Formats: sequence, structure tokens, C-alpha cells
Amino acid sequence: MNKLLSVGLWILLAFSMVNSLKCYTCLFELKNGTCPSPKPPCIAQSRESCFRQKLFTESVLLYTTAGCAYDCRDVNGGRHIHHVNKCCTTEMCNSP
Repeated sequence: MNKLLSVGLWILLAFSMVNSLKCYTCLFELKNGTCPSPKPPCIAQSRESCFRQKLFTESVLLYTTAGCAYDCRDVNGGRHIHHVNKCCTTEMCNSP
């Protein structure tokens, strides 16, 4: 019985790990692609994906942010501050 229980728990753990999407996380990435305060990768939950958003003024990159986002949508727009948001669903796909 204990052996069956441990096998069942192992299968459940393995299944949950397969469905875990890890995303690069940085709240304020510099223009050169470095993250001054790196965070551990976030694990996307249900209906989440990885995202990478770049903010510009005119054609000058201000900064980039990346992580996990709920109902992520690709966006390319803005009037004074232009933002480009890209969503992706593969492991660490939003890395610099």
C-alpha cells in the first residue's frame, strides 16, 4: 500500500512539473539587457504565460520588464510612451 501511494505521489509530482512553465523575471531591465535586481523565474499558473514588455519614448528604449502574466496579449501601441508587449509559452522564452 505504501509503495502504491509513493508511486502515485511521484506521478502526480512529475505531471505537475511537466505542466509548469518557467519565465524569466526582471522588474526593471536596463537598456544593455542586464537586470540589476534579478528575481527567481516565476512559474506561470493557469491561464498565464511569459511576457516581455519594452517601453519607449519616441525611438529611445526606456526599460524592459519581464515575468508571468495572466491572459497575456501581444500589444504594440501607445501615444507618448510606446509599449511593445510580447507573450510566449515555452520555457524561459522571454529571456533577453
